[in-house]
Amino acid sequence: MISTFISILLALAISLTFLGKSIIGIVMGVCVIISAFFMIKNYALFFNRNRLCQVVMIREIIAIIIMIILWGLSAYQGIRPDISLEKTVEFFSMIIGGIIIFCTVNQRDFQWNVFFVCTTFMAAVAGLIMIIKPYGLDLGIEFRSSYGSVMAIIMPLAFYLMMIEKTACKYIWWICGFFIVAGIFASDGRTSWVGFIVFIIMAGFLMPIGQLKKRIPMMGLFVCVSIAAASFGFQSYKDRMGDEYFQNRVENMMSSDRVGSGRLIIWDETLTHIIEKPLLGYGIRAARFLDIKNADDENATVIHVHNAILEIALETGLLGLVAFIIVILIFVFGFLRAYVHSLRHELKPKAMAIFLSCVVYGVCSMMLTSIFHTWWFLYLVVLLILLKKAELELSRK
Repeated sequence: MISTFISILLALAISLTFLGKSIIGIVMGVCVIISAFFMIKNYALFFNRNRLCQVVMIREIIAIIIMIILWGLSAYQGIRPDISLEKTVEFFSMIIGGIIIFCTVNQRDFQWNVFFVCTTFMAAVAGLIMIIKPYGLDLGIEFRSSYGSVMAIIMPLAFYLMMIEKTACKYIWWICGFFIVAGIFASDGRTSWVGFIVFIIMAGFLMPIGQLKKRIPMMGLFVCVSIAAASFGFQSYKDRMGDEYFQNRVENMMSSDRVGSGRLIIWDETLTHIIEKPLLGYGIRAARFLDIKNADDENATVIHVHNAILEIALETGLLGLVAFIIVILIFVFGFLRAYVHSLRHELKPKAMAIFLSCVVYGVCSMMLTSIFHTWWFLYLVVLLILLKKAELELSRK
């Protein structure tokens, strides 16, 4: 019961941010409260069943502690320690909450099907609302372009339901997949388009090796459906934003004066600041105080640098960046090792879908928003919870 409930809450946390970015924080807060209550109520059972969990998580916990300490040192010596220390404590509390949720989820088998279905269905609803908006069917929901990247993250889960999951209602998931792809391209977020293309390139890894040749016709059908959905999404996007804006954002993407090309200038200036203070950086959320100019508006300054690697290096230094990369690599290599050696072949496609969602998240983080925005950091927390749970279930004999 508790596993199903947490699965649904995590699905809603990921998929409902089209209603507002604060949704993920609210839902994750509810998850933490429920998980903490469950842990307290079943303390003896929890301790016994999670003894192995405490052992296998020791590397992750040590790496996270070192990372937070370095981030705290960076904040303390930064240019705005009052803001940076507050944000460091906030991120530490999110991580603690994630650990509490993970320990509760790890009590028993995670309800992967429930999670995949709820996430895919809600993302499809969002995609449908997005593409019908220009045609007099506005429901009053204001979509941010960043939700396109959220749908790109969810797409591997939808792909699993479309291609792998055995169900009598598979056509429903194909319809959902169509709406999600259309929503991705109807959004005002080119980062989501890149994330979706990266997923398409890697989608073959979701297929069991023995069935890869048999699935080629289905892959061809998926590509055709995706092209049709993307075309429909682009048309909706054009009708919503107007011809001139559409031309600047889409048709001029390959030109040197395209909208957004100024990020290269921002990144170049960011590197200069990193070189000036390389070890511990300027403190989390300090980019806005460094007077990095916005290339698209000379009177505006940059709030964040639209690249997770550069941002972490700028605000926590190279030491903070290395610590962060080590944490991620521990999760990734632990998963890949379990995936390669696992004999639970029925679970592998689901686990790989989670991993590909993590890959798309990483791609989007290189161009989209700040990794230190609360809502985007919480996505990382949720994805790492799921990745670690998939690793442990794959490791079971």
